[in-house]
Amino acid sequence: MEELYKIGERSQQAQEHEVEMSDFEKKLNFTQKQQEEFTEIIPTPLFCIKTKHLKPDAMKVFLNICYDEAVPKPPPISETELQRRVEEAEQENLTVAYRVPISLGEKRVEKDNKRNDCDVFDIVVNKDYLLQLQEESATYQIGFLISVAIQGIEEKYG
Repeated sequence: MEELYKIGERSQQAQEHEVEMSDFEKKLNFTQKQQEEFTEIIPTPLFCIKTKHLKPDAMKVFLNICYDEAVPKPPPISETELQRRVEEAEQENLTVAYRVPISLGEKRVEKDNKRNDCDVFDIVVNKDYLLQLQEESATYQIGFLISVAIQGIEEKYG
């Protein structure tokens, strides 16, 4: 305890003057958790996908595809180029060489129209990217985006 008191005094002095930390102080400083930064966003919904769990309960799952400018925009790619990359990756059993940044919201349970429980997820994508896909009727890229979202949900929530 005495050593921690001395560290407190030294850290106060360090603010006033540049003081070298002891090995113990460095370890103590290293183990302190870094504060995680996050940005709270209120996404704008665009469309919804209804699917079901593959588990025996076959519970409904709704994916709310939303957009917000806070999510980074993926690099531009044409429908044919994306399709070529996906087919190439499937043949080689590799990961597709294209990334779409998404933000997955927390899983929540809501009631469907028949008052049954269902899982709901918000998937947030860059605003310009998503609106461009919709405007161009880029069905292959929209399908790819939905596939990426489902994979992300499976990884995050099992």
